Amino acid sequence: MADEAAQCIFCRIIAGEMESRKVYEDERAFACLDIRPGVKGHTLLMPKEHYPILPTLPQKEFEHLFGLLPTLLSALGGALGKTGANVFIANGAAAGQQSPHFLMHLLPREPMDSLNLYALRGEGALREHDELLPVLRQKLGKPGASSAARPPHLSNVDGETLFSEGGVVCVSPARPLVPGHLVLYPAEHAAFASLPKESSSNLFRAGTTLASLIFQLRSAQGTNLILKTGNADDNPGGFTALHVIPRTADDGLRLQWEPREMDLTPIAQQVSAMMPVREEKKVLKTITFREPMRIGGAPAPVTAREEIAAAIRNVQSVY
Repeated sequence: MADEAAQCIFCRIIAGEMESRKVYEDERAFACLDIRPGVKGHTLLMPKEHYPILPTLPQKEFEHLFGLLPTLLSALGGALGKTGANVFIANGAAAGQQSPHFLMHLLPREPMDSLNLYALRGEGALREHDELLPVLRQKLGKPGASSAARPPHLSNVDGETLFSEGGVVCVSPARPLVPGHLVLYPAEHAAFASLPKESSSNLFRAGTTLASLIFQLRSAQGTNLILKTGNADDNPGGFTALHVIPRTADDGLRLQWEPREMDLTPIAQQVSAMMPVREEKKVLKTITFREPMRIGGAPAPVTAREEIAAAIRNVQSVY
């Protein structure tokens, strides 16, 4: 993976070796505007470390990135006056992944923005999908139809509930795009931008687990995770929903946008101004003591070990 990272464009962008319109950065995450945007404010969010696909993210990196999403989407919407958003994740070339560095596409949305790719409804029932469900239930340890009651805000959602637990409701849609298409909803009735970071991480953790399972069951070649939230022409009702869509190279789905020409500089300024301020960690310089150091009037240490211990106590009292 080290060789792959050395040649990765996004690793070079993160390192500052290539120019970007950065809008957010912290110790683990980096976000910049996409130079080939599908909509105004199209932002890429990625881990600083090089991981090729979503399932390879360590738990701490996963929780940090997906815990950030509600805050970053709220900032994007506030900066640009947008009423909704999509998050697009591609695992594998068949799903549209174009770089071996895992990243998410954050797409601010509003009515009549002409994107309209994410209605995510098929023509009707699919025999292969219906045949897959019993196997999927068995793998999930839920061999029978779920008797779990849906939250009231999901009562009119078409499809069969597979499970409802951990703050996530999983539904097999009545009109799947392809066999294995599943939809996850947060159990709490709130806009995605208002979700606690733990709820965001749980939703995507469930989506990642299901994506890996369906990938194996369908012998798929890739997977898309697509979040829909808020008001846009292809999200009537404004529900928050995470779609898990297994992909093959010949499935005929069109889920990616046509790039648009935009001046990114003013957009970056708008977005950066609304992003959360990162608290910089204080970097301590190495200190060489030439004489024993007195701490708070205490007797001067007489050994190297005591001197180091005293210095540590002093630093801890300040920081």
